[in-house]
Amino acid sequence: MQHGIRAFWVFDGKPPDMKMKLLEKRKENREKAEEAKEEACEDGDEFKAMQMQQRTIKVTKPMVEDAKRLIQTMGMPVIQAPGEAEAFCAYLARKGKAFATVSEDMDSLTFGSPILIRGMSS
Repeated sequence: MQHGIRAFWVFDGKPPDMKMKLLEKRKENREKAEEAKEEACEDGDEFKAMQMQQRTIKVTKPMVEDAKRLIQTMGMPVIQAPGEAEAFCAYLARKGKAFATVSEDMDSLTFGSPILIRGMSS
């Protein structure tokens, strides 16, 4: 913002049906990581417990709503995508409504984003 860049944040909408298997697999992986975290805690392996803890994080609807309110309070617009955010961002960039897509996810390129900027999280 201090450099005159007007960013907007796009949040995922309903995932496509063909992504449901992947989402179920992610849920299974979180459950396995939770079990591994508990075992690591019992064994006193703090490093492994922390690693597994990071794999169990699930973003909840209240977390997303809090993030949206914070972003809006900071003066930036929030857009709710009808489906996947990366697909919507790529569409906006292809139509010239945005300069680029900022994401750590390479899906933006497969959805046709002409420019992908990575590494903004740090």
